[in-house]
Amino acid sequence: MNLVSFIFIIAACLSARDGGNWGWWVFFAMLASD
Repeated sequence: MNLVSFIFIIAACLSARDGGNWGWWVFFAMLASD
């Protein structure tokens, strides 16, 4: 796992906590960690 995907995972956690659309962040994280 690289730094970019790690940042996306953090963003997903923050978005999920705020009730946001965290699914997209996980999707981008998987793309970044290709």
